[in-house]
Amino acid sequence: MKKMLLLIVGMLLCGVLFGQSREERRAERQLRRTERNEKSAERIDSMVLQQCFKFSPRTMQREPSGVQRSLTDPAFAVTLWEHTVDINIPYIRNKMPPYIPTMLDYTVGLEDENYSVERIKNGWRVKFTTRLFTSDVYTFEFEIHKPSGDASLLISNTWYNPVRYDGVVLEVY
Repeated sequence: MKKMLLLIVGMLLCGVLFGQSREERRAERQLRRTERNEKSAERIDSMVLQQCFKFSPRTMQREPSGVQRSLTDPAFAVTLWEHTVDINIPYIRNKMPPYIPTMLDYTVGLEDENYSVERIKNGWRVKFTTRLFTSDVYTFEFEIHKPSGDASLLISNTWYNPVRYDGVVLEVY
């Protein structure tokens, strides 16, 4: 019993004399978190400004009040790189029922006059328009949040209801 008591007292003294206090550990964790968030924000900034990123959707929903659907296929993505957009995501056509699910599977060039980048309060807004080899004009609008890389994509068209995708932005290697 005495040995156990001496052992506990010794451990407490070592912890008090040589250990960090709770406040010091908390401050150290906050400092590490801040540094990690700053590095992530810098990475997001460079991806957006270089027009080189991949949006990987997790969910999709027809606006204004459609059913939210999970997207589990890792091949679904919108990739921007070197003035090119590679689009491979599901899409919902028609304004009125029956809604027609279809795939947008195109690779198109990206002209500078159709592409805009705007810094917003908590990240970036990237917007571009394309025809996707049809007579319709599709508008793609990304909202990318720093430092998490979470993003939403809104695809709108004059003939169909907008479709919103929520996902994450990744680096293109």
